[in-house]
Amino acid sequence: MFSFDEAVAAVNGTVVNRKGVIGGTLFITGVSTDVRTIEEGNLFFALKKDTFDGNDHAATAMARGACAVVVSSMSKVPDYGIGIVVKDVSKALAELAEHYRYKIGAKVITVTGTRDTDTYCSMISEALAPSYKIWSARNSLPGTILSAPQDTRVLIIGVDPEEDIRTARPDIAVIADMGSSDSSINKETIRNECSGIINSLAQNGILIVNADDGFLFDHIRNIIPINNGLIAVSADDKLNGSVKNCPVCVNASDVRMNNGMHFDLTVTMGDRKNVIRDIHTVQEGDECVPGACYAFMCASLLNADTDKAVESLSKGASVYD
Repeated sequence: MFSFDEAVAAVNGTVVNRKGVIGGTLFITGVSTDVRTIEEGNLFFALKKDTFDGNDHAATAMARGACAVVVSSMSKVPDYGIGIVVKDVSKALAELAEHYRYKIGAKVITVTGTRDTDTYCSMISEALAPSYKIWSARNSLPGTILSAPQDTRVLIIGVDPEEDIRTARPDIAVIADMGSSDSSINKETIRNECSGIINSLAQNGILIVNADDGFLFDHIRNIIPINNGLIAVSADDKLNGSVKNCPVCVNASDVRMNNGMHFDLTVTMGDRKNVIRDIHTVQEGDECVPGACYAFMCASLLNADTDKAVESLSKGASVYD
């Protein structure tokens, strides 16, 4: 995965070596934040939560096979152990994840929503799996990145709207839902969360946005920098007004339920239109049509085989771990 020296540089930590001289011989096989599931050669991050302090379990981590621990105090480095001391262990974990994200060179897709992001991630995974080695897991954002095999070509990560996704630096950020229709959610909160997503984008990153949420889309349209791409998606064939002026518009039409969901998909770029007839998803439900739209556009943007993407969606073979 990476060398010990590489990890130290990535998190800008201080080494405390109570085991003896290791030089550049120590190799980290994986990352763990839970002593119950730690494996031989893992680097243990001693996260601090409301109910426990991982620093207190550093010795247990070493005893169970950790090659080193990341802690917030020199005093927490176990006897005969090796530690990396940092000010903030959570921040260090994010920094290592960002380092690994660029090391493996994978494209990153994040999916943000207050509702069923699992379905959207699964459908994007299905669409891309015939063309690329993908990785997507139900884990924390740093955990998903750091658990990805080194030959991963596309990372697909579901994130909570309140989560800081700068670690991921997404090439494509899907904003499926921010709860704009919920009167209990402060609109200023949504604005701030949208700004956070935009600021997290990789250079020339692209946003795919639910245009059926008028508040969400209008806000994104007003603040997105000129160097970022914007794609509007409507699952209800409601693209109108300012949305039609978006560089790329995607809308589903003739939506019907028959052993899954069926619909036609129209992609409009300027005065050019491309219509894909009778896209079929095995799953049924309101989230399946926008999910298929997001999946198709992710496949198209990454130059995947879109015919195979549509075929894979029709089979519904889940590849979401």
